[in-house]
Amino acid sequence: DKMNETMGESWQLQEPGHWLFQFGSLCLLVSYAVTSVMNLRIALLCASVAYIAWALFILKVALDTVIWNSLFFCINVYHIYHLHKAKQYVEFDEHGEAIYNELLGRKQNITRAQFKQFFNLGTIETIKKDSYYASPGKRCRRLSIILTGCFGVEQGNDKFLLHEIDEIEYVDSVEWISMKQGRKPVYTIGLRALRHSTIISWSYPQLLGILDAAQNGTWQLAIKQGIDISTGMDINDKLLAQGRNIARHRKIELLYDANMYSKTNESLSKSVSSESTSKEVNKPQKKKRKKVEDVQIEEVIDTSSSQQTSSDIP
Repeated sequence: DKMNETMGESWQLQEPGHWLFQFGSLCLLVSYAVTSVMNLRIALLCASVAYIAWALFILKVALDTVIWNSLFFCINVYHIYHLHKAKQYVEFDEHGEAIYNELLGRKQNITRAQFKQFFNLGTIETIKKDSYYASPGKRCRRLSIILTGCFGVEQGNDKFLLHEIDEIEYVDSVEWISMKQGRKPVYTIGLRALRHSTIISWSYPQLLGILDAAQNGTWQLAIKQGIDISTGMDINDKLLAQGRNIARHRKIELLYDANMYSKTNESLSKSVSSESTSKEVNKPQKKKRKKVEDVQIEEVIDTSSSQQTSSDIP
C-alpha cells in the first residue's frame, strides 16, 4: 500500500518547467528546423546558454548540466567564429579581382576565401617583349594566367600566328588537360610575348597536391572543380578564335588571288586590244605605201616613154 501510494505520488503531473528551460528547448527545436549552418550554430549556442542559466539559478547549481552545456557552448562559439571569418569580404589586388570575377572564382561558385588560398600559392613572373614563353617540343610544367600583356600562338617554321592570348586567359590550358588525361604535356606550338607581359603560374606539383587533397567540403575541392570548368571553357574559346583567324587568313588569300586574277585578265585584255589596234593602224599604211610605189612606177614609165618619143623625132 505504501509503495502504491509512493508511485501514485511520483506519477502525478508537475507544473511546467521554468521559462529558461522552455526557451532552451525551443532553441533546440529551431536548430532542427533551420538549413543554414550559421543559424544552426547560433540556435545551439542560445540553447546552451539557457540550460546553463537554468541549472545555475533554478536548479541551484546542477553541476553536470552546467559542465555539459558549457562544453557545448565552447564548441559552438569556435564554429561560429570560423564561419564568420570565412564569410568576411576578402580583398584582392587588381589582377586577383579580375581573375576571380572573369575566369576562376565567381563563375564556379568559389568563395573569396577559398580563391585567396589558391591565389597566394601562385608565382608572378615577367616576360619581356618578343621573348618566348614556350617553344614546340618543350615539356609543360606549370599552369599560367596572363595578368598583363599579350601572347601570340605561332605554328610552323614560318611562325604563322594562329591566335592571340589576351589578359586574364590561361596560357597552357591544353597541356594541363593533356596531363590530366595521362599524356605528356608537350607544347606543339610556340608562345611569344607580343608585348611586355606579366603572368602568374602554379607548378604541377602544387596543382597535383590540391587534387590529392580535394575532399568534400574543402577549399581544394572547390578549386579543383573550378579549374576543370574554366580550362575547358578556355580551350573552347581558343579553338573558336583559332578557327576565325584561319578563316580570315584564307579569306584574305582568296581575295588576293581574285584581285591578282582580275588584274591579270585586265592586263591581258589591254595587250590584246592594243595589238588589234596596232594591226588596224598598220593596214592602211601598207596600202598607202603600195599606192605610192605604183605612182612612182607610173612616173618612171611616163618618163621613159616620153624619152623614147623624143628620140624618135628627127
